[in-house]
Amino acid sequence: MQSSTRGHTVLTAAGLAVASTAAMAIVPGAPVAPEHAPPVVSADVRLVATEVPPGGLITSFLGNQVIYCSIICPLVVQTGATAVVTSVLTPATFLGALQAGDLLKALGATAASVTGPTNAAAAATILADGSEVAPRAFNAFKVGVVGLLNVVPSVADGLPGVLAAVQSARQDTFDALNAPIVPNPTPTVTPNGFVQVAVVGLLNVGGAVVFPAFNEVLGATTAVPDAVAQELAVTGDPARAIAAGVAKTAEAGNAAVSVIADAVVTAVEDIRAAGTPAVPTTTTAAAQTSSAASKSEPSVDAKPPASPGTTIRSKPTAKLRSAADPEPAASESPSARTATSHPLRQIAADVRKAVRDAVTNESPKKPSSKNAEADPHHGSSAEE
Repeated sequence: MQSSTRGHTVLTAAGLAVASTAAMAIVPGAPVAPEHAPPVVSADVRLVATEVPPGGLITSFLGNQVIYCSIICPLVVQTGATAVVTSVLTPATFLGALQAGDLLKALGATAASVTGPTNAAAAATILADGSEVAPRAFNAFKVGVVGLLNVVPSVADGLPGVLAAVQSARQDTFDALNAPIVPNPTPTVTPNGFVQVAVVGLLNVGGAVVFPAFNEVLGATTAVPDAVAQELAVTGDPARAIAAGVAKTAEAGNAAVSVIADAVVTAVEDIRAAGTPAVPTTTTAAAQTSSAASKSEPSVDAKPPASPGTTIRSKPTAKLRSAADPEPAASESPSARTATSHPLRQIAADVRKAVRDAVTNESPKKPSSKNAEADPHHGSSAEE
């Protein structure tokens, strides 16, 4: 009895072991199916990441200020430090330059030791602001303005249209605020219609005044003193040094004016192009059809087809004359015939023909010998 119970227990334990082993073999193999699941999950994550999060515009704007400062602020600090360090070293620089025996050149070399490095550092700062920071920030601003302008016409579509326009404006502005920071980025603003093109054109003119033109003037604050110092250090002539400074000032002013003028010209051309109505496609097709028909029509001066067996001889460059046109006189030169028009030639020919007929009719006719013999009175009168 005990042996049968023990055998039953052993069999039960063995069955449980086999069952657990089979379960363990099955469980590790079960996760094989989800191998294709991660791409679906990652796709969902990418779709969600492109949407504007709550407060995304504000956080993107504030985050950009930190990024812009990380680009500009170190360069500004470097410019100031360069001016301070070189200024501290000016006594030693002046004493070293004075050994050449020219006081004015020594003063110019000492000033140039400060203005040269400072101008280079300031130019690097202005370049980073004008090529990386300002274009990116200004493009995001214009994208936001155009997005708001798109909301106005969407009112005609009701509340769904307005919500869609607002969402599109938020998305475009968010993308512009988070665009990559690269030198001279390509603008992403896309104005549509006369009003948007005009607004963007005016913004571009204002942006040209605030950013590139102002940077030209700002750069002149260090470039002009450096030009004066460099010229004085080389020539020792104060007049030539002042002239170099004036030339550099004029160069900066011309550059600033040119930037603004280019922006104005571009804005005017874009506004004019947006205000010009496009030629309808139907009108163009009709014009093309009319042109094709005019080409297919025979010319008025074309030579009529000759009848069979008839040979027409004519010079290649000669103009065909109608049957009513008289033969031109032999004394009439080709240049005279070319100079006169067809009606005048006809009138002159008619006049010449009338004169010839009148002269022919008035001239006395000489009788022939036959008529003289036949006339009985001719002989008697001769005898008399």
